[in-house]
This record gives sequence, structure tokens and C-alpha cells, in this order.
Amino acid sequence: MISTPANTGRRVAKQGWVYKKGGNHFLSKWRLKWFVLFDKPKVELHIYDKRDHAVQSCHPKHLINPENTIIEIPNDTINLSKGILRKTEKISPFIIITKNKRYYFAGQTKSDREDWIKIIQQTSSAQTVVKSGKSKGGGDEDELYSVYSEDTTSISGSAYAQSSISGNEADNAYTSVSVLSIGDASILTSDELNHLNAPNAQLVTATQRLEDFKRKNELSNNPKTKDFLNPGDKWNEKYQNIISLNEEDKDNTFLQMNIRIYELIGAFQEASQYYGRKIIDELHSSNKHDQQQADVSSPRKYLYGEIFFQFATDYENEDSNVINAELSKTNQELKAINAINKLKSDVCTSLFCLVDYKGFRLVACALMPLDEKNSLLFDLTADEYKIDNNAIFKISEIGNKLNLKDHQVILDDSQRITINLSGTVEVYFSQPTSRFYFLNLCDIFPVDCDNLEDPETINVQNRLRPEFIKTYKTQLCSDVFSEFQMNGKELDGYEADLVEASGYLKDVVIPQFVKQLDNLQIIPLDSEEFTQTMHENGINVRYLSLIAKLTKLPYIRDFCYTEMVARACKTVFNDKLRKIVYHFKSIEASKIDEEIQAFIINLFQTVLGNSPKAKAFWKENIESIVNKKFDSKLDYTAFQNIHKPMLFISMQYHCGVLFEDRIDYDFKLQQPFTKENFIGFVSKTKTVNANFDIAERLSVEEKEVYDLGIHFSSLGHKLKLTKNNRTAIRFLGLAKYYNSIGKYDEAQIYGNSALNLVNKNHSYCALILECLMETYFMHSSFVDIENNEDDFEKENNGGGGGEGGESPQDQEPDHTSTVTDKDKGLRKYDVDDTVLEFYNQAINVIKFHLSEDHLYYINILSKLSELYIKCEEYEKGYEIQKECLDYSYKLLGKNHHLTGKHVSKLGNYLLTLKRMDEAIQKYLEAIEIFESLGADKNIEVIAITHHTLADAYFQKDDVDTAIVHSMEARKLKEKCFGQYHHQTINTYRQLAKLVLANYTNYQGVITPQIKKSILIAISCYERVFKYLKSRKDFGKQNVALLTLIRTLIGLKFKLFNTRQREILRSVRQSDKVYSQESVKDVILKLVHLTPVIVIDEILQKLEDNDENSINELGIIVQIAESDDITFA
Repeated sequence: MISTPANTGRRVAKQGWVYKKGGNHFLSKWRLKWFVLFDKPKVELHIYDKRDHAVQSCHPKHLINPENTIIEIPNDTINLSKGILRKTEKISPFIIITKNKRYYFAGQTKSDREDWIKIIQQTSSAQTVVKSGKSKGGGDEDELYSVYSEDTTSISGSAYAQSSISGNEADNAYTSVSVLSIGDASILTSDELNHLNAPNAQLVTATQRLEDFKRKNELSNNPKTKDFLNPGDKWNEKYQNIISLNEEDKDNTFLQMNIRIYELIGAFQEASQYYGRKIIDELHSSNKHDQQQADVSSPRKYLYGEIFFQFATDYENEDSNVINAELSKTNQELKAINAINKLKSDVCTSLFCLVDYKGFRLVACALMPLDEKNSLLFDLTADEYKIDNNAIFKISEIGNKLNLKDHQVILDDSQRITINLSGTVEVYFSQPTSRFYFLNLCDIFPVDCDNLEDPETINVQNRLRPEFIKTYKTQLCSDVFSEFQMNGKELDGYEADLVEASGYLKDVVIPQFVKQLDNLQIIPLDSEEFTQTMHENGINVRYLSLIAKLTKLPYIRDFCYTEMVARACKTVFNDKLRKIVYHFKSIEASKIDEEIQAFIINLFQTVLGNSPKAKAFWKENIESIVNKKFDSKLDYTAFQNIHKPMLFISMQYHCGVLFEDRIDYDFKLQQPFTKENFIGFVSKTKTVNANFDIAERLSVEEKEVYDLGIHFSSLGHKLKLTKNNRTAIRFLGLAKYYNSIGKYDEAQIYGNSALNLVNKNHSYCALILECLMETYFMHSSFVDIENNEDDFEKENNGGGGGEGGESPQDQEPDHTSTVTDKDKGLRKYDVDDTVLEFYNQAINVIKFHLSEDHLYYINILSKLSELYIKCEEYEKGYEIQKECLDYSYKLLGKNHHLTGKHVSKLGNYLLTLKRMDEAIQKYLEAIEIFESLGADKNIEVIAITHHTLADAYFQKDDVDTAIVHSMEARKLKEKCFGQYHHQTINTYRQLAKLVLANYTNYQGVITPQIKKSILIAISCYERVFKYLKSRKDFGKQNVALLTLIRTLIGLKFKLFNTRQREILRSVRQSDKVYSQESVKDVILKLVHLTPVIVIDEILQKLEDNDENSINELGIIVQIAESDDITFA
């Protein structure tokens, strides 16, 4: 039966589900809405989010008067995916244009659209206009797809598109996962997402994909497909046009610009990677190079279309120190480009990419419309100085934004110039585009130097990071230790500034970073991720040894040592590999793959296996590099203690090689690997970053989708579906988000996709498996009885009970909350074989990659413990939580906040198991731990633990001790939360219940001690009363307020003196009936004041012999003791 709108005197001409696209933003999407068209008494189109809203006569979300409107009908249909395994649905759009707005709608079918347009025309004066299909060139015809309607201010981006639904399904309007999209822009098609989500999907790596393309191109005779990536694209022109867009603070422009930039950067990176690999693969055989593309100068240069390639240095002729210095300069150049890009200035930088492959580095750069003769404005390194005031102004603008100091450079006896970037910077001006270009930026960041006593030890390639410089208190000079002359006195001051800055970095910034590591605010899992985190905090990786020295946690120290050794191995690996390549070049060898493979296997066997050569190899090759690069004294014993699988994974990343994705390598063997385990080389790229600040108005879901969209764009179109840990971790973000909001179908799809994308021996795999444990656990068959967090009055009037009841939102946080009887029976879950399989896999991956001595091993155990508790298998949950605590003692020590939380959680489980003495012991231990870490710093968790401890003592029937802890909880919560925070209110309820517990059925004389207890209870309940009145949902608190009013009245009655009790007795015996108005007036007075104040006023009137006081007291008695009184 179809429900109809409530009878409001209007006549319905037509109603049904229609798609509507809302918002004027890039992330807007189509949503099904319930449309009701009325034709009498006047024509109105009402639009509701749900059909029930129309039935209930709710105010419509949108109301349109179709009179004098234009209905625009595009010829196009729009593809809207119906589901992961379903075909794409074509919906039929139409636009209603009113005087002020454009509304974008679509029928579920073409006939559906025609029916709606026909009935609107029949009932109004609306006119129709048929438009041609969307042109390929864009323009006005694209409006339907960019959407400029003004009917909403929200931005809608989603990881799912909506299904066409009708009938009973529409009542629940379920949204099915089908495609990742940002507005109309598809990030992943249904087929692609289906491919990623397929069970045991066999995804290839980026290396395998590039090799496949290379083989296909070599076999192809079609010149159009010979170069599958177009190197001749107008890279720089497109890049500068997009990056210079004026965003005007509009979210949609901003988001579109970022997506477009990253798509271009991704395509450029993809092309650079492909041709870079090609150049390096053919390096050993110079006769294969096209002489038109290769320049025989040193270092060699190549040109593919409009991409210029150059080796970072002359690898063949330079020594290792020069090679390392030149590599550092390329890193600094990219760092400077990215720092300038973030400034949102009108200065142009190059589209730039570094390609690391087989021990070599290529610099790829998009050709720019510049030449030294006509475009160069500023260059202080040329034989004849180039100086231009406009260029100096731009330099000053950029330098100030980067927090770099103005300094005077002496060019000759008669010429000096003031700049605040390095004097090595070159500034060009492109006449055709009227743009300034900044090049040669590698020296703009100041040298990191904390000691001037021995100038020979200063490495000018060690530069401070822009993240540190930007926030440092003082501007720093770029040209200290450069070849430029400066005033001696000024130079001394600049040098002193650098020493102070470097000291601040070591003495303040790095210790603060280590504190975050020790407090588990940052948990290192992966080489690339940890490097990025260090850089974001302004710290270079050369400080790994200092971090290892400062940390209190062994697993952090081990991680740092592993990184140091892996990076040293990379240096050895690259150096030896280059020598092999040049050896084969000298003898003009044509096939070198087997020899290179043998070298790689042998090096990895020596470093990672139980090889008798390992110690000698360490001494001869690695030790000196580690100690020089990281200023450390790591010895062979420390190297032996490194967890070898973690070093194995780190070495693969840093050396750019790939082995089989397995967790059964045995590193106790002399030879853990066979040649079959080696897959190939990985090309690593570093490229420019765009301005990637996410608009604040995006929701959590939209941010996750947008981040994934940016990531996919940056990979390049042809590599986006390859196996990639970074892609996997972004899918994991979506899966965790959907878990958090209870959309387990969606969480399962993105979790399974993440699992297919990730390397199975990498710690990220364990993170994904942990998420899937929860997904499959929650998604399994269970009975779900919804528990509404806002239903406060049920908690106070139901089983939680009257004066002691607690609102769900007022319960303690997870680390101190206990499993109560009211939780039992709500859900029936099961830790089934699938969940346990995920758990076992996760544990095995963590053991392999990070070892049992890593924090995440505890996290996986804790997750399983929580799931057992949810399905009421308390003994199993307790046993695993006990194991968590043992590992926490081992890895973190007793005096760590996470150890304290695990101790407290174990107390919760013991309390649930009714093992009161053990529970109390754990709570007391937890309080001791938190107090040892600083009582003021941990006041919140200490207060909450005292509250829970009071519950434990109460269940043990030790009411007096329970009161002591409840009072301590009250004092601490009032200090850290304030009186009217739900946490404090929770303790007020508890304390009131506890102080009255011994007098529940007491009918005797009110002693001073009993009176004191009643006064404490009244004080607590008065604050609860005021809190209830202050809540936003005050109107829903009728039952709770009435219960509390009756409780307070009853307590006040107990404090009456002899005369007052006699009056109360006579009032109770009276049969007087009071008018509803009189009762209502007193109730309002009780609510607006408090019951205590009202009763005190009545008592005062009694003392004054006020006749009305007896009537008021009678009404108070009736409210407190009659079941007929309710709040309407």
C-alpha cells in the first residue's frame, strides 16, 4: 500500500522517487528524493529526503513553484552505477529553471522523466526547452555536470553511488557501494572496484606493469602505440596554467584545481618513470641509444618529446663523495620547489621528477620556454652578473614567506646586492606568458651546523628542512658557508644564528618528536611513512641515531637502527651495482640480467642470512657508512640483534628491488633466498607536490574519498590499479570510516580491496586484517536491539533506575568502562573462524615484519580481546587482555600511560567476571601508574579510574571505601571537567547513591552522620537537576526530571524537624484535591528553580504562618507520592 501525504487540503497530482543533484560544488552527487506535486489549491512541487516525511506532513526540504519556469531537457543520459556487481544505470536528467535558481533532476528512466515533465506542464505554465547533447569541448553544455544550483551549501563527495529503488525498499533508502566518485568524476569505475574487490585478486606491481608495456611496445609495429605515454605533451604549459588558477577561496575551484594538478603530475611521473627506466636499462649498451635523443656530454642528457632527462651526476667518472653531494642537491632542489609551491605565489617552478632505478638517479624536467639570452633576469654566478629589480622584488617576496633573512652579497668593490635567497638562484622571465621562473634552488635553505670550531667538518650539503625554517623564531641566512662574500661582522652573526638554530633542532624539536614517539602519538611501521613523518616535523633522517639515543622504548630504537643499516646498505648496493653496469658497458655485453641478479641475491644473503661473511662485510662496507652518515657508533652486536625481516623489507624499499611477497623466509639459514625469489627492480620516483590543503567543509567521508582521488591521480592512469601499499592504506581509511558508522557492507568492500592491494608480508597488511576482524565480526549474524544514546530518560526510568541511573553518553570512556548487565543480550555476535583466520594472519604478519617486540602486536591482541568481550566470552577476552598487559610491561615498562590503560582494562574485565579483589588490585595499580606519570597531566584518567574503583568496592559491599573513591573522583572531575560536564554528573549520581546506600530502608532517627549523607546526596542531585535543564534535549527529559524531583523532595522531607514532620503528616492525611492549574504552577516552579529552593521557601512561609504554604506543601506531596502526576 502506497502511503500518501497527510490530508492538508491539497490535492496530489503525482508523487514518486526522482533523482536530485544538490550543491554548487565539485563533489556534489545524485540522491533519490521523494517528490510530491500538488495541483490544488495551488501548484507546488514539494521535495523530501524520505517518503515518510511527506506522510507525516513535515516541512519539505525544497519547495518549487512550477509557474513561469523553464524545463530544460538535455538529450544526454547520465551513467549511474547501481551496485558493485550490477550494470550501470542510465538516468535521464532535466533541469527546472526558476527566477533565482537552477534545479537539477533526473528520472530513473526516460519514460519516468517524460511523465514528470508532462504532468508539470499540464498543471502549470512551465515551458520546455530541448538541449543538444553535451559537447566534447565543454562550455555551457557542461553545466549539468558541474552543477551551479544554489539550493544547498553542503559538499557531497562519496565513496558510493546510489541505487535506483522503489516500493518498500525506498522506505529505508539503502545506499549501495558501487563506485568511488567525486561528484561526476569517477575515481574508480564499477569494473575497476569489482576487480580490486574480487577474492584473491591477482594484482601486478607497478614494475611488472611497466615491463609489460615495454615488451608490448617493443613488439608493436604501430607508430601510434610505439610510445604509449606521450612524452611530447605540453607538460609545462598545462602545469603552469593549472597551478596559477585563481581559486578565489571557493571550495569547488580549489578541489578541481588540485585534482587536475595531480592528474597532470601523475601522468608526468608515469612518463618520466617509463622513459627513465628505458634510458637506464640501455645504459650498459650505448650503441642502442638514439643519438638524437642522447647528448654525449657529461652527465648525459636525453630528450623525449618535451621531457628533458639528465643523470644527477657523472656516475662513471666521479668519486662517491661527489656523487653523494650531487644527489643531495637534486633532493634540495625538489624540496625547494615544493616549499615555493605551497606559498600560493605567482612565481613558477619547474615540473620536476627524480627517478631512482638500478643505482642511478635521473632528473626529469618539463621543457620551459626559457633561454639564457632572452629570458634570464637574475644570475650572480655568471661571468657577467645579471641583476634585475623586478627579479629582486620577487626573490624578497619568496624569501620572506620562507622565513629567510635579508643579507648583503659583495659582488665586487663597487657593487653589493641585498637578497634573502641564495645567490645561486636564477630568475627567468617568459615573455610569451609573462611569468617569472625560479630555477637552481638547491642552495636556498641554510646549512645545518651546530659547531664552528672545526670548519673542515661542516658538510654544506646538510641543510635545515623548510618545515623547521618556516616556524623557527628567527630568519636564517641562505649564503652562510657559500662562495659569496659578505661583511665579516654580519657573517659572524649569521653563523651564530645557524648554530643556535641547529642547537634548537637537536635540543628542543627532536626531543619533542621523540616524546611523541614514546607517548605513542606516532607509531613507526614503514620506512617511507616514518621518513615522511620526520620530514613533516622538520627533521632530517640523518638524526635517526639521535632519536634512537633519546627514546625510552626499545622497539623505536630497533626501528631506527634498522633504517640506518638499510640506508647504509643502499649506498653500498648502488655503488657496487653501478660498477657492474659500467663494467658490462666497457666490454659491450648485451645481456647482463643474470649477473646483476646474482649480485643482488649474494648481497642480500650476506647481509640478512646467517653467513660467515656477514661480520667481515659489516666491517668493510657498512659500519663506516652508518657511523659517518648518522654520527653513531653502531657495532656488529647491535647489527646482529636487528630483526632481519624488518631489515629485509626496508632494504627492498631503499635499494629499489622486489622479492616474492612471503612470510616464510628463514633468516637463520646462510642462504634465505633463491634466485626464484627475486622478482625485479623497482623504480622509485619523487616529484613535485601541489597545494594539498583539504577544504575544512569536507566531511570525514569526503576527505577520505578526496585523499584517495588525489592519490590515484598522482599515480598515473596506467599504474593506478597496480599493487601498492599506499593505495591499500587509503582504502583502509575508507573501510575504518565505514566501520565507525556501521556500514559494514561498504567496509567489507574497501577492506577486501585494501587486502588485495597490499604486500602480504608488510605491517600494513596486519592493519587491514585488524580492520576486517571488526568488519566481519560486526557483519556476522546477530540480533541488534538499537540503543539510542540520546534516550536519557529511559536510562533514568528503566533498569538503570531512578536516582542512580546513567545516560549512555555519560558513561566512562572505553579504557575504564565495564561490561554491565544492561549490555548483555543486546547483540549476539560470534568470533567465528573467519575472524580468527584474520587474527592469525595479522599476528603472523606482525611477527614477520615488526616482530613480537613491536607495539602493534599488542594492538592486534587487544582487538581480539575486545571482540570476545562484545560477544560475552569474558574468560577468553580476559586471558588475551592479560597477554596484552604482559607484552605492555615488556615493551613499554610499567610506568607508561598505555600500560596503565591496559591495567585498567584488565580491571574492567575482572569486575565483569565478579573477581572483585583482583579488579580492585588492578585499578589501584592503574592509579599508581598514572600518578607516577604526573597527577595533573593524567588527572582525567585518574578521576575516571577512581569512579570505576568506587563501583568495584560497592559491589564488594565495602560502601565506606567506595564513598572515599567516589569523593576523590568528584573532586578531580570538578577540577578537570567542571561541575556540569556529563563525566562529573555521572560521579554525582554515583556518590549520591553510595552515601544513601546504608540507609535505604532506614526509618529511625536522623543522626548527624545520616543528615550529612543526605545533604551530600541533595547537593549531588541538585547539580544533576541543573545539568538536565541545561541540555539541548531538555524537552525530552520529562521522565528523568520528574524522577529526580521526587527523589529530591523525598530527601528534603527526611530532614524535616519534629514540627515540620507533624505538618507533613497532616497534609498527607488530608483528602484535599488541588486544581490542575495549581499543580501545573508548582511543577513549573520546581523546574525553573529547584525542588530544594521551592521546599525551603515553603518551610519559611510555614514559619511565617502563611496560609498558602500548607496548600503548596500539599501539592508538593501529591507530586512526589502520586502516580497520577506526569509531565505532559
